[in-house]
Amino acid sequence: MNLETCQKIIKQLDDKLILLKTEQNKFLLMLEEAKGLCLLSFWEMKNLVTEIGFSNKDEEILFFKKIKPQILSKLVFYDKLMSIESRRPKVFILQERYLNRCIIELQRFFEENQALNLYYWKDENFLDEFYFLRKNKKQAEPYEIFIGNADPEFSTQHDFTISCIIAYENLIKYLENEIVKLHHPGLIPENERFSKMKWTSQKIHIVEMAYALQSSNVINNGDIEIKVIIEAFSKIFNVDLDDYYRTYQDIRMRKTERTKFLDKMKQSLQNRLDDSDI
Repeated sequence: MNLETCQKIIKQLDDKLILLKTEQNKFLLMLEEAKGLCLLSFWEMKNLVTEIGFSNKDEEILFFKKIKPQILSKLVFYDKLMSIESRRPKVFILQERYLNRCIIELQRFFEENQALNLYYWKDENFLDEFYFLRKNKKQAEPYEIFIGNADPEFSTQHDFTISCIIAYENLIKYLENEIVKLHHPGLIPENERFSKMKWTSQKIHIVEMAYALQSSNVINNGDIEIKVIIEAFSKIFNVDLDDYYRTYQDIRMRKTERTKFLDKMKQSLQNRLDDSDI
């Protein structure tokens, strides 16, 4: 499996979705087109697995636990959001009740999958071989079949569940912002601010910077969780950083130059200062 190709597919999808949001004015049509883009990337990733396969079980686990959900979660997100928005009441007084009911339904999923939710976000690995190897695939559930994730050669016990965890968390954030907009029509929701800025470097670089800021105690005198900083960076730079803890582990595993991006930033600034002195 060529992991670089996988990351390229994911980045291209992210870029297309950002561009679509700025160009398409009709919201439901935008959601439909976004779902189509996610499907195309999903099939592209599936073809890659079919043609190349995996060199070992660790590579297979990494793909189904961390890589595939980055695309499948977006497919689930836009599919569910289309369903929610297409049934949203037109009458203002009914909208908040409807949106809150949708949030409760999504939260029920987290209650039913609490153990797996904790397993994923704590980056546990003791059940990875059971959860994320294709040979242990259980029978697909109806929605999984509907979304196109039923192929036993491209699905595992829980890659779909993990994708739903990521998607539903983002859906809840979206719905909460919609409720805020109902009461404050002129207020720009937090996740829509700074939307013109886009992170164009690797995600691992922004995660490295976020952890450096927390470690330096320069925000709120150090009284701040890394998740808060990550969420702020995600909103400011329009980048999906849901997998930040896993990315932090990748930084920790570096043999040399563990602060590679920070070192590069320091040198870039030094070069600029030197050039200014000429």
